Amino acid sequence: LLLGVSVLACLVNPYGVKGLLYPLKIFFDFFGESNIFFDKILELSRPLSWGTLLSFNSYPHYKILIFASLLSFILNYRKVNISLVILWIVFFFFSATAIRNMIYFGFIAVLVIVENCAHLSWKDIYPRAAFPAWFRLTLAVVVQFAVASQMLGYGQRVSYNGYFDFDTYERKSEFGGVSQRNFPHKAADFLVENNIQGNFFNDFNSGAFLVGRCFPSIKVFIDGRTEVYGSRFFEQHDLAWRGDEKIFKELTEKYQLTGAFLGTVYAPAPMRLVSHLFQNEDWALVYFNYDALVFLRKVPANKELIAKFRIDPARLEVL
Repeated sequence: LLLGVSVLACLVNPYGVKGLLYPLKIFFDFFGESNIFFDKILELSRPLSWGTLLSFNSYPHYKILIFASLLSFILNYRKVNISLVILWIVFFFFSATAIRNMIYFGFIAVLVIVENCAHLSWKDIYPRAAFPAWFRLTLAVVVQFAVASQMLGYGQRVSYNGYFDFDTYERKSEFGGVSQRNFPHKAADFLVENNIQGNFFNDFNSGAFLVGRCFPSIKVFIDGRTEVYGSRFFEQHDLAWRGDEKIFKELTEKYQLTGAFLGTVYAPAPMRLVSHLFQNEDWALVYFNYDALVFLRKVPANKELIAKFRIDPARLEVL
């Protein structure tokens, strides 16, 4: 009854049946044409591979949970809950498809371990064991103390996380306000303050931030909504981003691009694309800083802006 009510409740969305089936579509896209997303986007890459399967250098806590939850099933094989086994399998495969899905497996793994251990006794683990009560109590206290110490230690290490803000010459905690270092905020301010408008080619990571800061003046080329743009469009963007001059020219004409925003917060802009825009007579550099490069296309709407802000690459001073 609850399952039926839940399914019907999922129909209450703007897309009806299409919205209800959306999770299944995403799941099956893992094996279809959307593979390019999982190859190119870090958070969508797979956490497990044959090369790193037995290595604890990558995602050790995730692998420990896999091992511990599997071990709990083995030890409790006489009283295994089949429903938990099915849940474990579903969430394990879901987590193995993308890094960002690992967190969901964590909840199920802990539930599995707790549920299985609740049915275990010392005799199940080691039938010949005859440990006295004081030993079992001491061991339980030691294990709980070790776990609590690990959690407190981790919390303490995380509390020290921070970064140095070179704009204000202050050290900032990651837990106070928005971490400006994660966003090209100075470049976005430049666009907003100077009322720059148009259709912009941009890097994938900056898209969502530009939508929030500069819409509707700036129409971004792409953002994180991969299912909206589709794999074919994403592939075209990727080729242009990596410096394919022919593709970039085709996209410029097709979508009437008037600007290019090359964010450099997460990674440097590809040198092939930067060189192409530097050397192309149709484009002018108007913003150059640690967080982005902004080029404007030489169209009538940008004439005054280019005259005011154009930067001569030959005279750039790098400190």
